[in-house]
Amino acid sequence: MSSPSPPKARKVNPYQGINANPEIFRAQQQLGINKIKKNKHLAKINEQVFKNRVDDAMGDKYFRRAARDLDINNIDKQSEMDRIYAQVDKNTYESQSRDQQKQLEEQYERMRADQLADAKTQQKLMEEMMNQPVYMPKQQQMPVVQAPRRQQEPMLPAPAPNTPMSIAAPPAPELTNTGNRMAIIRSPKSIQARSRRATRGTSSLRN
Repeated sequence: MSSPSPPKARKVNPYQGINANPEIFRAQQQLGINKIKKNKHLAKINEQVFKNRVDDAMGDKYFRRAARDLDINNIDKQSEMDRIYAQVDKNTYESQSRDQQKQLEEQYERMRADQLADAKTQQKLMEEMMNQPVYMPKQQQMPVVQAPRRQQEPMLPAPAPNTPMSIAAPPAPELTNTGNRMAIIRSPKSIQARSRRATRGTSSLRN
């Protein structure tokens, strides 16, 4: 009696459960592969997965723009996909920077316009204030106070002008009565001349 043969090892599908990935399951459905059993099945599925990724990416306008920037028309490698996605990031950053700069410029322009409008409004208010009539309350007129008149004193007659002193001629010697007979009286030369003229021609009458 022969011994029973050992049970054969059950073959394990190495690709079992791989279709849990949504991309692989989608490609599997597109290719009509019900069960992945061979490498060639997986290779076809991977090619379809890549094709689906490219098709989905081309639906994005930013991806298409980046592909044009890089002049890539036929995407058949993952490295090309990586380059395009890097260009997408670069374009996005530059676009956001431009948008931010534009917003800052618009904000500055709005602020400047508001300041100009405020300045014009302030100027208009100042002009209106300057043109308004100024109300001045009427004050009671102060009484007129006159200083007392100073009584004018009567004017005194002007003093008589000083008259120059008149000196009379001295009297003749014979008319001068002096207490001292011996005193010598000096007579002016004019008187002496008159005396000589008066006695001229009378010397013969003297004893």
